[in-house]
Amino acid sequence: MEESLKMNMIFSTGIVIAAAVIGIMLHRHLLHVIPINYVDVFLGIMIALIPVLNHWVASFHYELFMGCVVAPLLFFEGMETRFYL
Repeated sequence: MEESLKMNMIFSTGIVIAAAVIGIMLHRHLLHVIPINYVDVFLGIMIALIPVLNHWVASFHYELFMGCVVAPLLFFEGMETRFYL
């Protein structure tokens, strides 16, 4: 993997983790009524609208997300499903 791609992934991961931590802190201290998912979506939109941060966040590859995140979640959910025949 080339060096600039590695650094981009490191910065991207750091920005996403920082946004998640900020979202948790905002939810705990200021926004008790609003669900944390909405706070996180709002922070994601704000990151996308800030040109400097938008440049550092890596592009989203939905094939990778589907294969590495959604497929294992569906598999393990299916393993826990009880069949009553």
